[in-house]
Amino acid sequence: MANPIVHCLERLNLEDDTKVKQRAEQFQGQLSGLPAKLFDKGPNCKVVVCIQLAYESLGNYDWDLKLGSQLAGCTASAYESALSIARQRLNIHPTVNFEALTVALGSSTMLNPVKELWENFEEAYQNQFTGAAKQNAQKELEMPCWKGAAIFCCAKAFGEHLAKDKLHTLCACTKTDLNKCIKLVETTCAEYIIELKSKSTKSVRSRRTQKQNGKEGDEEEEKKQEGSIEPMDVDVETKKSDKGQASNSTKKRKRGAATLVSNAAIATPKLSAKPVSGIVSMINHQDYTKTKRFVDFKQWKSTMIDELQQAN
Repeated sequence: MANPIVHCLERLNLEDDTKVKQRAEQFQGQLSGLPAKLFDKGPNCKVVVCIQLAYESLGNYDWDLKLGSQLAGCTASAYESALSIARQRLNIHPTVNFEALTVALGSSTMLNPVKELWENFEEAYQNQFTGAAKQNAQKELEMPCWKGAAIFCCAKAFGEHLAKDKLHTLCACTKTDLNKCIKLVETTCAEYIIELKSKSTKSVRSRRTQKQNGKEGDEEEEKKQEGSIEPMDVDVETKKSDKGQASNSTKKRKRGAATLVSNAAIATPKLSAKPVSGIVSMINHQDYTKTKRFVDFKQWKSTMIDELQQAN
């Protein structure tokens, strides 16, 4: 009978990773004492859980939970509950830091505000307890789901929305645990989260005003440039040519009509109208039906029609 771990590793394209295979076999041996009903939701549930634990123990946090549940043959919620039970029985708590989480979520620029929020929450949450309860609270905050909740609350304060499915997978916790932690962070650090929201709105407003000021400055520069544009030389030349033509025509008329009309009674000639667009018209106003080309076309058309009729 084929080894189920090898079969599942092949399905996950991890058949060449010997370290994952060895770790998965070790976890399978450690979980052999647990009741079989804990992993009876799918035929490969226990095997895939062991492979995921082995994969994460080697510092890999990009496990696809949806693909794992499909390979295990059960729903995502059933797979998560089996994985959570296995972690509790083996006392496995993956160490997740803010740097790795922000990079994996594409929010590395939010690292410093997240750390400030975490320090505020950590202090306020522990001050609610005394004695042994405070020590238990400190151990509880070592779970990665709390750090995931801090990142989610900080992103929400800045107007960003993070996918909880990916976040709780990176934090190696269930979605219910992540939601509980998010509510506690929001209630414990309500005032600080309001301050983050105000900072984010101020930064957005400042960016908008900078963009508007930049646009206004560009418009003013364009208006200055438009006001400083000198008239085109073409118009000046056309005016000069029109004046020259007018003077020449007046001289000719003065010579021809010197005996009939006095110089003062000579009417000034009309100036030629300037073209608006500067494009010279190429239309000769000739009827195209009288052109040789159109007559040849009509003859060719009639012969072609006669030939086609004869062919039919």
